[in-house]
Amino acid sequence: MNSLHKIIQNQGFIKHEDKLLLCVSGGRDSMVLLHLMFELGYHIVVAHVNYHLRLDSDRDEALVKAWCESNRIVCAVKSIEPGDLVPGNLQENAREIRYQFFSEIAAKESCKWIITAHHSADLVETFLMNLSRGSGIVGLKSIPALQGNILRPLLSCDPKLIETYAQNHGILYNHDESNLKSEYLRNFFRNTIIPAIEDRLPHFSMNVVKSVCLIQDASEILDDQYDQWRKINVSDEGKEVFKLSRYDHRYFLSRYFLEIGFGYEQINLILDKNTHTGAQFTAVKNDKLIRIDRDWIWIFLDLNSEFNQTETFKLEAQKLKFANWNLEIEIFPKEHLKQYTSKFQSNMLYGDMAKISERLVLRQWESGDRMKPFGMTIGTKKLQDIFSNKKLAQHEKMNAVILQDSEKIVAVIPHLISEEVRVDERTEMIFSVRYWKERN
Repeated sequence: MNSLHKIIQNQGFIKHEDKLLLCVSGGRDSMVLLHLMFELGYHIVVAHVNYHLRLDSDRDEALVKAWCESNRIVCAVKSIEPGDLVPGNLQENAREIRYQFFSEIAAKESCKWIITAHHSADLVETFLMNLSRGSGIVGLKSIPALQGNILRPLLSCDPKLIETYAQNHGILYNHDESNLKSEYLRNFFRNTIIPAIEDRLPHFSMNVVKSVCLIQDASEILDDQYDQWRKINVSDEGKEVFKLSRYDHRYFLSRYFLEIGFGYEQINLILDKNTHTGAQFTAVKNDKLIRIDRDWIWIFLDLNSEFNQTETFKLEAQKLKFANWNLEIEIFPKEHLKQYTSKFQSNMLYGDMAKISERLVLRQWESGDRMKPFGMTIGTKKLQDIFSNKKLAQHEKMNAVILQDSEKIVAVIPHLISEEVRVDERTEMIFSVRYWKERN
């Protein structure tokens, strides 16, 4: 039995009854993989993506379809016009498109595995690319042999072994001339950097493969520890505001912040002990915020839905939801005040109904907001100063809700009521705002 056959069978992932989706480009590696799997008698389906980016793209498609037709293999082809690709990182966009297509076909054809023809040279190139980007241990793991239902059975194989197999079995394949051009980073490493290193260090690629295997083994342990840390420290149950210690494990913090959309430079600043209280950072998609508050890092996970709202309503008895607060407005005669305050003293603000206008607005607090807090007889005070005097943490400030009428701030929920709506001997009717946090 050929050594490539043994490599595939000895891995133990694929059972003979498994249906396989083979990702075939028409190049040497994938055509060898197709021949191997067919020779081993597996039930296979082929998927091919034509990006129409090269003059030979249609020739690649024709080769794959012809092979499948002659061997009675189902072949699914996706045709992409160059204009459909997002400008910028063309290779990454193309990768996303083809893997989405592979997943769709695998589901449609009930394939257990998606099989690609990556080999050891691909692993070395990816390792060096990620190393050059400073991507950390996650990137240094390079390409995994098993990733969900994606399997790369040739990943440990030297491409010379694949070339020998192709020659010995007379396998037809197309040469991708674009691989000879070094405008893409991968081709630069493949054509220039790796050959130069191997002229001096002949076993370089082999040693990189060994190192990646060691990194992947160590990473499994680190992944388990990270998962445990995440379960303990990070909310996954709809909680949109929580805090992490600035002195927690730097790797865990960095990895989590990277997951939720922050960049490497931002993360370095977030974790820098010299970054001052009040500094804030917004994720790339602008839907998450991090604020530094002394020894804590506050994470706000849903800025778009929670922190940019306003709501206008009429002053009348009703229940409202605003951000993550439940509010209940009630109107009652002054003589009932004692009854209400004894019942809801800890989470109720109230004032003279005659001293506010009929139309009210709920919103988040803004820099420059001023009010006359309860007990202040002359002038107004900045909310920022009021918050500082109360020693409120950053998340408490962000969660504060402003209740205002057309002229003034009436209340800051859940912290204080305005002096301008104080109940006095002339008060007849009272409005109250009872508040409690939304439970997830």
